[in-house]
Amino acid sequence: MKELNTSELLNKEMWFQPLDEFMVEQGYYSVLGEDDVISDIKHNQSIVYTDTTSNECKVKIDFDIVINNGVDEAEEAFILKITKIKMY
Repeated sequence: MKELNTSELLNKEMWFQPLDEFMVEQGYYSVLGEDDVISDIKHNQSIVYTDTTSNECKVKIDFDIVINNGVDEAEEAFILKITKIKMY
């Protein structure tokens, strides 16, 4: 697992899917593909990432939704602004 540079993510606006891809590159499991996980993530406005080596939850990312998905778009097609990152 790479050392996560939180300063490059904090206060950044980005699409959800590229954030998930970035976290996978850093050594965490993707949260995409799990049933109803996106609706829970959007409701809680936070994402918890699990380390692929230790299988432990290591990062919690809190965010605000800047632009939500449209009715004809996939639920994960939204833009968020990262407000807080907590490392465990």
